[in-house]
Amino acid sequence: MEFKQEVEHVQCLIIGSGPAGYTAAIYAARADMKPVVYTGIVPGGQLTQTTEVDNFPGYPKGITGPVMMEDLREQAERFGTSVRFGYVTKVDFTGEVHRVEIDGTVQVTADTVIIATGATAKWLGLESEQKYNGFGVSACAVCDGFFFKKPRGCYCRCWGYSGRRSNISCKIMLKSTYVGSP
Repeated sequence: MEFKQEVEHVQCLIIGSGPAGYTAAIYAARADMKPVVYTGIVPGGQLTQTTEVDNFPGYPKGITGPVMMEDLREQAERFGTSVRFGYVTKVDFTGEVHRVEIDGTVQVTADTVIIATGATAKWLGLESEQKYNGFGVSACAVCDGFFFKKPRGCYCRCWGYSGRRSNISCKIMLKSTYVGSP
């Protein structure tokens, strides 16, 4: 990957602005690495679409995903992190200095690149999934299984979800049925 225009150089570039990205930014800033976070398509990541977060330390009464992500962003910025809106479209890790392209146009080089691109739910494509999302339908057994201890449930394992998640769901529901691909 060759850059034809002026290139900004940063010490630490973080790809992603979810909990892992902002946590990395906080520690990198405290280590005087002057981190730059590129947010990705959804600033704050998947948690910005979550109504309640009850499994993250430090919030004994729970918190909404958007508020939590705003708190993490503010904390990272308080220590000197530069947060920028942009989507990484290309990387080159072949040299000592890493080359990153943002939005297909902006070029940045970095001594350190931390990839914290997060997760995206894989849905089956059923109309009822979105209708009942948060009301008994969940894409994360580890996150939400606790709230469905009593009801009968159906757990779908698709697209490479681990057996561990399947086991968690089956242990806490009165009845579980496996539907999906091996």
